[in-house]
This record gives sequence, C-alpha cells and structure tokens, in this order.
Amino acid sequence: MAGPATSTWREEVLSFECNGDRLLGILTRPTASAEIGLVIVPGGSQYRVGAHRQNVLLARSLADRRIATLRFDARGMGDSAGPHPGFTALGPDIEAAVSALRSAVPGLDRTILCGLCDGASAITLGLSTGTADGAILLNPWARSDKTQAAAQIRTHYPRRILSAAFWKKLLTGHINPLAKAGEIRAALARSRQVDDGGSLADRLYLALSSSSRPVLLMLAGRDMTAAEFEGAVLHRLQDRPPAHLTILRIAGADHTFSGVAWWRVASEQIGDWLVQRSFDRMRDRETGTCL
Repeated sequence: MAGPATSTWREEVLSFECNGDRLLGILTRPTASAEIGLVIVPGGSQYRVGAHRQNVLLARSLADRRIATLRFDARGMGDSAGPHPGFTALGPDIEAAVSALRSAVPGLDRTILCGLCDGASAITLGLSTGTADGAILLNPWARSDKTQAAAQIRTHYPRRILSAAFWKKLLTGHINPLAKAGEIRAALARSRQVDDGGSLADRLYLALSSSSRPVLLMLAGRDMTAAEFEGAVLHRLQDRPPAHLTILRIAGADHTFSGVAWWRVASEQIGDWLVQRSFDRMRDRETGTCL
C-alpha cells in the first residue's frame, strides 16, 4: 500500500522472498521516472530506518535526483522473517532486495548498494559475485584484535597524548604512567600479530582489489571503525589503488555521522556520486566503452 506522497516522492511497502522467508522493505519512489536505484543494506542491530532515521532521510532526499531507494530488513531483523544469518552471509538477502527493486521500478539505468559498518562489509564481500552495479561503503567493519590494536596505536593514543585532559589527569595522579605504558606495549604487540590470511580484513581487501565495479568509500574522521579499516585494508591498496575506488573523508565525523552537518555532507556526496556515475555510464555508452 502506498504511503503519503509529496511533490517529489511517494512510499510503498515491498514484500519479497529470500530462501523461503518473507522480507519487508520500504520503497521511496520519485514522482518523476527513476533513472538510478539504490538498495540500503542495514548494518549491526539496525533495521530499515537506520541510525538517527538516516536511511529514511537519505531515501527521500535522493528522490529529488530521480533515484528510487529500497531500504529493507534483512532476515531476522525488523519486520522480516527467519533467523538472521550474520553480516558475512547476507548475500542472498541483498540479491533478493536488488531483484525486488528492479521488478518494482523497471528500466533503471543502474542499481547501487549502500551500507554502514557491517552492512558495508556485507556489500563488499559480494562485490564480485552480486548483480548490483556498484557500492557506497560507509565506515566498513573489519575488526579483529590486530586491527583494533593497530588503530589504537596509530590514532587513539597519539590523540590522547596531545590532549590537555590527558596531561591534567597524568599530573594529578589520575593516570598511572606505568600501567598506561603497559597498555600501549600490549596494544603494540597485538598490532604485530601475524594473520593466517583468512581474516575479515583479508577478505575485504581481496574483494575490493578484485572487483572492477565503482565504489564510493566514505570514512569518518573520528571513528575507530574507519581507522581500523584504513589501517587493515585501505593501506594495502595505496601502491596500486583501483581506478574504480573513490575515497571521501569527513573530518570530525563519528561512526554514524550523527551530527546534522556531518550527515548533510555525507548525503550530498552520496547523491553527487550516484548522479555522476550515471552520467559516466551514459557517456561510456556513447563512446562504446564500459565500466
């Protein structure tokens, strides 16, 4: 049943199947014909609304750019049936949502995935095997003891040492310097652990480096998850960065871009990138090349 309409969009419920379970999503459809489709993949314990209702706000704002957006509940989350498979096994849920959007809005020029945290990681793991045309990744999750310790050494401890609050606590005896030194040594040791080659960070690196589909990677400046991903995955792509990868950083932002100004910048960049990728696709068709 369609929801209330505005001058630029209307919303309707989509119900579709994934491995025998019924999934529910909300389609925000522009009143003008849609050229681009976006599927928002939920992350963590979030459901289709997203942190701070950001998925709702994003979907409605993108309608002005003739982008149709499906935000859905994965299995076992929100109003969808079945057991939740975990983010590393969300491939079938994502493919079912892509198919549902394409069926509901035929004639889309392309369909892009978007996700935050482990929703972004779920998207990344399926870049080469899925049917979507590209991805928008916000602060992907790559955590392990090693990545967390490395991020602490690289960003957390330097930031603490440079803060006036740290020195005030140290000089007034509220911080034990020997204990803090031991904490840093332990983190340094964990950061030097040798991986077996099958870690989540390794899998994300292989997925990004082996796919040729366009990807927008957005990283928050004050987020440990983003710092871990940058240290464990992104630095390995620095020597030969994939041509399809666009990296944007929002200084000062936290993990969920919770500040109004941060989310405004993030959503505008998402819209700009989506429209630009659509333009590039049309231009490539005219010149006989493909992405």
